[in-house]
Amino acid sequence: MIKSNILGFCLAVVILFTACKKDEKQILRSWVATSVVVDGIDSSSAYKNYMETYGDGGVYSFSGDPNGNKGDGDYQWTSGTKIKRSGVSKQPSVEISVLKVTRKEFQYKAVLNGMNYEFKFKKY
Repeated sequence: MIKSNILGFCLAVVILFTACKKDEKQILRSWVATSVVVDGIDSSSAYKNYMETYGDGGVYSFSGDPNGNKGDGDYQWTSGTKIKRSGVSKQPSVEISVLKVTRKEFQYKAVLNGMNYEFKFKKY
C-alpha cells in the first residue's frame, strides 16, 4: 500500500515537471495579439499590431503597442504558470499568469500600471 502511494506520488511529480518543460519550450516563438481586454473592456483594435517574442536564453521583446513603444528584456518561468519579465525598457518587473500555451496559442493575464490585462495571441 505504501509503495503504491509513493509510486503514484513520484509519477505525479514527473508528469508535472514534464508538462512545465513542455510549456517552456512551446512559448519560444513570436506571437501576435488577437484579443486584448483591459479592465474588462475589449481593447483589441488598439493592439492590432502588438507582438511579443520569447526566445532561447530568456530573451523577451515586444512591439506595436498603442503608443508605438517597443522594447526588450528578459523573462524567466517562476513556476509552472507564472513568468517574470524584467529589464524591459526600464519598466518595473512584472509577473504574468499564463492561462494557456500551445504551439499555436498563448494567453496570459497580468496587472500592468495598475490595470488588469488579458492577452490572447496566435503564432506569428
